[in-house]
Amino acid sequence: MSESGFIGFWDWQDFKRVHFPTPLTQTAPSPVPMNYQYILRTLVVGFLFLYTHSCSNAQQPRGFLTGEYSKLDPNLSIYFKFVNLAARDIYNNDFITAACDYEEAFKHKANPFYVDVRNAIIANIKNGSPAKNLPLLKILMVYKHLDTAYLFLDLPKRIFDRNCLDYIFQLQTNKSSKNNISGKLAAGIRHIYVLGQETMNAYNTGSGRSSFTQDSLKKAIANVHEQNAVEFIRLCNQYGFPSEERVGVYYDKELPWADVLYNLWTFFIHTDQKEKLFELLEKARRAGDLHPSQYASLLDLEFQNSRGLRKECNFMNTTVVLSGGKLYRPFVYYSDSLMRNVNTNRVSIGLDSFHVVQKQVACVQLYEKYHADEMKGKKIVRMAQYASIEALDIGFVKWAFDKDKQDITKYELNVKKILDEGNCAEKLY
Repeated sequence: MSESGFIGFWDWQDFKRVHFPTPLTQTAPSPVPMNYQYILRTLVVGFLFLYTHSCSNAQQPRGFLTGEYSKLDPNLSIYFKFVNLAARDIYNNDFITAACDYEEAFKHKANPFYVDVRNAIIANIKNGSPAKNLPLLKILMVYKHLDTAYLFLDLPKRIFDRNCLDYIFQLQTNKSSKNNISGKLAAGIRHIYVLGQETMNAYNTGSGRSSFTQDSLKKAIANVHEQNAVEFIRLCNQYGFPSEERVGVYYDKELPWADVLYNLWTFFIHTDQKEKLFELLEKARRAGDLHPSQYASLLDLEFQNSRGLRKECNFMNTTVVLSGGKLYRPFVYYSDSLMRNVNTNRVSIGLDSFHVVQKQVACVQLYEKYHADEMKGKKIVRMAQYASIEALDIGFVKWAFDKDKQDITKYELNVKKILDEGNCAEKLY
């Protein structure tokens, strides 16, 4: 029995675990389904309850984050510190302080992540400071290669006043095309992604095959992923890591590059190239080319594949579980030692603590569910970027809890308290 394991003994060959990265557009693209076999052990319900403590005010968290990013480059440490503070400010609907925190963060990273720039633009709009967005628009259009169509799609309409439109036209006129290196890198990864998609679709759409045929297909698919992983690493070594500056933000009009790359990596970590891949991703993370939330989700998969032995890979980046139309906290043992290890891992790469991010994710998910009418034609500011939500079959979840004589209701999130505390109506735009 392990405190870092999962409730129930899960050995279900056809169980599908699907991660939904926080969508850059309102509708999240569906990743390629993946079959995993999980060994999940018997657990007892822990004593931690998600929302026993309300969110601290804007000043109190600052001591928690100071000086704790020892494994990061000093400038990246400061960048993530203020980005996390800005997310906390947004949770408290303090957009003035959030805008100031983003402004401070951007002093320490020449090319801040797109999701952070977008949030900063929204904060400035809510504060009535549209002029501050002009340099941020330049980052998006010049360094992130964002087309004007995506600007109008992703950002609040009221940002586009006459001065803003004139500035966008000026940037668009002077904008140079992507360099040849970025084009070759993007084209190479597109080819890998399409090949992987076609391979998985061929496997998933087949039915009535013999076991021999199924086994042959699995071997063929594994071989495709192996070759794709080798080619991905070769492309990165030759042209550089596919950061937003090299390939842009969007793969196509609905699918962000971040989702494409994460999708590929979840396949690659099951190949013989896994260690080389993690070395590549670690280097990219330290350079500020890879968002730590995506990195943490991949390491969580490695933690599960190791059956909980590699505790340094446990980030619990899946902060909430969706099952049977309800939201739950992750089905694990909760203890002081577990959460200390998880939060040490999280802070070391630039993520905020588990329970802070859990509130931010749950707040958005629940508001979108229970206030769908108010969401029509609007979006909500997302505080936790690329957060993973785990979708589990409710029948199997109940079977696991019944088997271990545990009470699933103790894991259910307090909907009213979350919605009242988060006051997400203020986060709409």
